[in-house]
Amino acid sequence: MVVDVSYISKEHSEDATTASSGVTGILAVQGAFAEHAAMLDRLGAPWKLLRAREDFDESIARVILPGGESTTIARLMRLFGVLEPLRARIREGMPVWGTCAGMILLAKNIENDGRRHFAAMDITVRRNGYGRQLGSFIARGEFAGMKGDEMP
Repeated sequence: MVVDVSYISKEHSEDATTASSGVTGILAVQGAFAEHAAMLDRLGAPWKLLRAREDFDESIARVILPGGESTTIARLMRLFGVLEPLRARIREGMPVWGTCAGMILLAKNIENDGRRHFAAMDITVRRNGYGRQLGSFIARGEFAGMKGDEMP
């Protein structure tokens, strides 16, 4: 899905400001938050980006933890004061969905990492071992007339 660049600067959907409840919060400290916002717009669901403690108001009914780099996301959640209010809301039963790094943040067990963040889902995950997110896969393709088998 290609996302309109305007989603990087949007803070909420048009209907989020009038919604008194039922708004989906999207954690937006790092990662693929714009893609989730665009999809919620396509579905007609109100959303609001969560970047700071103050963003957790009574309208937030559920949260999406997007993909990105889980260590960075966890560090920024602590720095911006988002971790504890989000942890409290999850423990109170607020629905939460994690994609990729979000799933790592929710896992009760991270097989190759001793850290625990929310420990809210009874799952075991294994973090990739390739370093930076951009370097976590290898692909071959044709670029400017070169074929993949000609590349080093």
